[in-house]
Amino acid sequence: MPVLKSGAVILGAYATKIRKTLFAQLKDKVKVGEIPSQEIARAAGELNKTLYILFVERLRLEKGDVVRVSVEYDIEDQKIKWKWDTIKIECFKRISEDEIRKNLSEILSGKEIKRSVRKLRESKIGDLIFEVLENGKQIGLLVVTPLNGEIVIRGGIRPNAIISKIRVKIEGSIEEYLSNSLDKILESGKQAEKEEVERVITEISSL
Repeated sequence: MPVLKSGAVILGAYATKIRKTLFAQLKDKVKVGEIPSQEIARAAGELNKTLYILFVERLRLEKGDVVRVSVEYDIEDQKIKWKWDTIKIECFKRISEDEIRKNLSEILSGKEIKRSVRKLRESKIGDLIFEVLENGKQIGLLVVTPLNGEIVIRGGIRPNAIISKIRVKIEGSIEEYLSNSLDKILESGKQAEKEEVERVITEISSL
């Protein structure tokens, strides 16, 4: 069974790579009339649309991130049918140069990173607003919604992370849980554009 493999490619170029690879694999079949070129374009578009929704809308990958895709397919009655149960996808997030330099500088200087949370206020509808501090400097905001022994956490963390609705059961105070689990919470954040992070922080500030 034929397999389409994109190889490692940056997100901004994956669609073109998949289209070119599929056409290259099937060029001989096009020449002998086993499959029309329009069907190859249609199938590539179908796969690329699905991957766009996954990469951009769901995983919120950025153009500089690297992806690798492989998927088997059949050709029946001059139609390409993707074997979705065989698809394999790898994603590698790009870390900005500023973030790398910042962390490297702190390591070389021997500076210890200390993160903490501090409650700012309670919103009119009962949400709790916390600021996240790194060595005493605010790097983001969290909004926590209490729900009968559980909490829902979302927020924005500079420079480029968004935390989207983590739901957890807790024992004890909310502030104590956030303090003890802060690193885990921050690690769950998904990379996002700086503008989007600032939009989330501004939204939380207005609550």
